[in-house]
Order: sequence, then structure tokens, then C-alpha cells
Amino acid sequence: MGLAPSSRYAFLTGSAGGAFYSRGRYALLEAYRLAGVGPGRALLAPAYHCRTMVDPAVRLAAETVLYPCDRELRPDWPSISRLIETSVRPVKALLLTHFFGIRQDMKAARAFCDAHDLALIEDCSHAFAYLQKGEKPGTYSDFVIASPYKFAPCEDGGLLLAGRGRRLPDTALRSPGPAAQLRALARTVERVFSPPPPPAATASAAPIRPAELVPAAEAEEAGDTISTLYDPRDENNAGFFASRLILGTSNPDKIAEARRSNYRRWVEAVAPLPRCQALFPELEENCVPYMFPLYIDHPNPHFYILKHLGVPIWRWDEMAVSACPVAADYRLRVLHLPCHQALGAGEMAWLTATVAEVMRTASCEPCR
Repeated sequence: MGLAPSSRYAFLTGSAGGAFYSRGRYALLEAYRLAGVGPGRALLAPAYHCRTMVDPAVRLAAETVLYPCDRELRPDWPSISRLIETSVRPVKALLLTHFFGIRQDMKAARAFCDAHDLALIEDCSHAFAYLQKGEKPGTYSDFVIASPYKFAPCEDGGLLLAGRGRRLPDTALRSPGPAAQLRALARTVERVFSPPPPPAATASAAPIRPAELVPAAEAEEAGDTISTLYDPRDENNAGFFASRLILGTSNPDKIAEARRSNYRRWVEAVAPLPRCQALFPELEENCVPYMFPLYIDHPNPHFYILKHLGVPIWRWDEMAVSACPVAADYRLRVLHLPCHQALGAGEMAWLTATVAEVMRTASCEPCR
């Protein structure tokens, strides 16, 4: 990586013996497989989740047992023990996610998994950068997966590592052909030197009338099929050379500093606002955030208004149904707001001002 000795943060790509997939979801498939997840066996996954965390288990014809989390998205260990005891299929592994880059207690997770003979899979999709003087990902887990493209301006990338000082078995990934590699390199160059216009330049400034709001219709998908986000044809694809090149030339310290600064700006901006609050107002030194999670009291209409105005927000509203009240609540009320390093002062000013204006002035009448 060529990091200076004084670097505070590092990327997971500095570890040897890893496999570089096209996306983290396909690295996760192999982690599940290596952990023994498959037909007639079960995986423990958080009830608050993105569909791509569950898709690989569905692909392996395994059962996914969704475990409850508290309001800080930490596992409810006593409840998980009961789930293991009542599961009709043997549980082989537990997936633990560092949501938004906020670090979980991996030592406690290791002790729990040892007590129940489970493989521990550490999901660093939101935590690709780590504090070098702190606890390194993989210290307590059996496998680590990450999504480099979520932190650096690269075309793709899904990393799989073996934890606890081990190495992965030899993995033969399908490399993209020369033409595809060149096209990816061209797109990467264009992305770096000709980035898309900032949100403020594309957003609508027109006021929104309540009659214009059309809440999305609820729909259910079959739980025994993969989502449209998962393509089995890409399962063994290696990431592009251009992606590894970008990762090798990216500076973890600069990325960490910019993301942490933008996150703090969000915390300060939403602190005085009504009808919302920062899900994690404190940012520990070992956290390089992926997104800023904002809890809103009234997703209808505030989520729709912000979307209409062009604010780039996401939420995990396509989760599998579970008995976890926190996941059910966060599904619609936790917004994922950008804090990435490419956001300049002007973009952040527009984003925070727009969210503030909506939360202060938009009527909640449609949600009553």
C-alpha cells in the first residue's frame, strides 16, 4: 500500500492471502460456504440488514435465522442463544456487521461463537478502513468480508479474508477479459477526473405540496429466492485491475479525515432539529464511517420530500420480516445520508441545509 509509518488508518487490502471479488456479496457467499452454511443448515444474520447480506445464504439453499438487535444495533445475545436452541436446523455461522462503520464488540462475539460452536463472519462492508493502533478486523473472526468500492472511487471490489492469522484455501476467480479491463479503466479515469455534478446542482428547488406526495406501496417478495441485486453469473468474478490500482493509490488517512469531518457536520446540523436525531452522535476514533444514519419520526412525508428534492438518501426497506421491533422500526425511519470524502464544503452545506429546512417546515399531516 505504500503507507507512511505515521499513517493512522489502513485499508483491509493490506492483508495477504485475500481474494478480490467483484462485489462483497459474492465474497460473502464464499465465506458462508467455507463456514459450513448450506442445505439443511442455518445462518444467523442480523434482523436489520441489506438484502445482499441474506441473498448468498438463499443461494446456498440454507435457512437464515434473523437475530434481534438493540437500538444501537448490537446483538441481543440471550435471544440469539434461544434461537439456536429452537432452530430445527443446525446453526453453523453468525454474521456480525459493523453498521455504518460503528465497531461491534468482536471479543464478546468470539466468546459467544466459541460457546455455541459457530463460525464468526465479520462484515466490514461499512468498515473498510481501520485504526492501525486499534483492533484489526479478523483478530477474532473466522472470515472477514469488505466492499472497497464503498470507500474509494473504484469500479468494483469485494474482499474476502481469513481471520485469526489463517489463510484462505486457493480460490480460482474468473478474471475479466482485456476489453472489460480497459473499459473499467476508462470509466475509472472518467469518474476521478470528471465526477458527476454535486447534489445542489441537480436538485429541484420547487416547493412540494402535500397532494404531490405519493408514498410507495408495500410489497412482499418470496423469501426463498434471491433479490434482483444478486446475479449468480457474477459469483466467481474477480474485481477489476483498475479497482485494485485505485485502492493502492488511495490515502486512508485523507479518506478517514474527510469522512469523519463530514459525519461530524451532520451531527452538528441535526442536533437542533425537530422530528429527527442522529442514531450515533458520538464517533469513536476507530470509526471511519460509511454513511450517516439519521432517525426520523415521520418517514411519511419527510423521506419522500427529501427524495423529491434530490437528496441522495437510502434506507433498508426491503428487509426480510422478523420479530425484532428495532429492525421493524429502523426499516423506514433510519435514513442513510452521505458523508463520503468527495463531498466538498458547498455540497455539505446544501445537504445539511436542505434536511434542516424539510425537518423544520414540512407538515406531518399526511402521516396522521
